[in-house]
Amino acid sequence: MLRANSLFTGLTLGAGAMYFFDAAQGARRRKLLADQCNHFLHGCLQDFDVAWRDLKNRAQGTAAEARRLVDFGDVPDEVVEQRVRAQLGHHVLHPRSVEVRSHSGHVTLRGHISGNDLFGLLRTVSTVPGVRTVSDELTVENQDGDGAARRRLAPAPWDFLSGQWAPSTKLLVGGTGAFLLANCLTARRRSLTDVVLGTLGFGMLMRSLSPSGRGVASSWQCVGFHKTITIHAPVNKVFGFLTRPENWLLVTNKIRNLRWHSDDAFAKDIGLPGMNLYCSERIACVQEDNCFVTDSLPDSLLTYHKELHFEPAGDNTRLHLKFNYRPPAGALGHAAAAIFGIDAKSFFDDFLMRTKNYLETGLQPHDVAKHQHRRGERVDAGPSVPPHQPAPSEREPLFPPVAEASLLIE
Repeated sequence: MLRANSLFTGLTLGAGAMYFFDAAQGARRRKLLADQCNHFLHGCLQDFDVAWRDLKNRAQGTAAEARRLVDFGDVPDEVVEQRVRAQLGHHVLHPRSVEVRSHSGHVTLRGHISGNDLFGLLRTVSTVPGVRTVSDELTVENQDGDGAARRRLAPAPWDFLSGQWAPSTKLLVGGTGAFLLANCLTARRRSLTDVVLGTLGFGMLMRSLSPSGRGVASSWQCVGFHKTITIHAPVNKVFGFLTRPENWLLVTNKIRNLRWHSDDAFAKDIGLPGMNLYCSERIACVQEDNCFVTDSLPDSLLTYHKELHFEPAGDNTRLHLKFNYRPPAGALGHAAAAIFGIDAKSFFDDFLMRTKNYLETGLQPHDVAKHQHRRGERVDAGPSVPPHQPAPSEREPLFPPVAEASLLIE
């Protein structure tokens, strides 16, 4: 067993050394890995700073609430009015239509209010610290059936049991989970209690790392990002180039064997180390010099949704790419692929920069030109895209909402 472990370790280290110290691509791969590590570290530090400030603010709010409970002195009328107004937005659909006046703790409410909001507002105002009595001089209007759905909910001081976790909650739960897991892994003699607590800590850590705080399985299936690039070319030229998939072969060797299934559906192979990834998609929306939207087909090995939006900027074009997809193993698979530069974000980084250079200079990338010349290939124009399609908002969304990662490429 020990010999097998040593053999596996040696093979892994040898393969890693060959990959990162390759004579042709080693320097690029090492630089890419360093950039990914720096980006990850910067993101961790930024998230920790946000969580720490949120935790500090919540702790100060909790301390203020505790001091209020033991403070039985008179509260100034201005403070009482501010406290009441702070609660209006959580219980009234139109809080600006309600006027609040306080005199020695006796609060008077005037204005217009929906019948659905009246009882909840009076009950809440009566519990506000410093309020002694509440005088109702409100005018009740017609009840709004969907007003409660549009009202803001009052944020809970601590949201451990809610579906959406605040940064401070993630910090506390993740830190506790990491401690329990580390205690289990470093124990010399693991008891049943250590194993149970370690398993619980692993679950807490994974839940805290989830973008929405709802668990890895539900939130990490889809990855989305948004890229923006400015191309020094008129919008009609950029639109005409990118809405003809055959033109993509002029700037990259990673797209291969492009073929049309119909006037609005085509397939292609994405070249990855040691394999080709089959992707097929249909054109969902085309608006002249405005947008180009495609969705993956059921037979595609990768499920994705892609949007290209073209924004005129004088004689230049500002191109916005929005891409959502479900990578194998979810966000963990995306992160692992990003280390080796074979994720979707790295692909579009390279593709957009090549497209920008080609449209601005008219010169093909050297590797593409050399490859096509060696094989005697010629790119022929395929069928034109349909001129009019339903707007994206009229179609059922392919993906649930995700938190997008923004990247600016100039």
